[in-house]
Amino acid sequence: KIYTLYQPLLPTQANGQNTLLASTRSTNNQETIKFDQRLSEKNNLSVRYFNNKDLSFNVTPLAFLPIVSAGTRVPVQSLAMSDTHSFSPVMLGELRVSYTRVNSQSSQPSLQPQLNAVQLGGNFSQPAPVSPQISISSRAGVTPGTLSREVDNQWQAEGKLSRTSGRHTFKFGASGWYARQVTATSYRAMGIFTFDGSFTGNAMADYMLGRPSA
Repeated sequence: KIYTLYQPLLPTQANGQNTLLASTRSTNNQETIKFDQRLSEKNNLSVRYFNNKDLSFNVTPLAFLPIVSAGTRVPVQSLAMSDTHSFSPVMLGELRVSYTRVNSQSSQPSLQPQLNAVQLGGNFSQPAPVSPQISISSRAGVTPGTLSREVDNQWQAEGKLSRTSGRHTFKFGASGWYARQVTATSYRAMGIFTFDGSFTGNAMADYMLGRPSA
């Protein structure tokens, strides 16, 4: 069953090897919105919004390896607002706040549902519909794709005050930055199992019995 699902069905070369090119699709879309407004003779407001969408996706044809797929998705959103206020001919104030969000995802779901160890013919319990990482010495191996998502949120604020006195300029300011990162991944979520024939002398028999060596 493992060979049927996870191994190439037919060779593509006369010497029995499997050689095939996989296509890769990449897209990049960017959006920028700018807004500037003179609120008064002493006040100027500026707003900037930026949206970037990067996508990379590659798939191995079904005739070769039906479950292989991978890619990355990295959307970035940013919003910034600044206000400049002139208190007097010699005093100027600036305020800026911004927010940035990066919602990245690596890998993509397989083209067909992954099977757990029981569905692959093993005699040990793996109820979740995700393939474990399996190594059957000199026979076969299963390494499922890993889905990973990372969300980064960043907030930043800063204020500046400048005052000119004669030939001198004095500047005062403060800034604050806060970042939060949340990561979720299915990396090795269903375990890693190695079958090398330690129990029966045959690695495939150990797998069928559900007796891993590690």
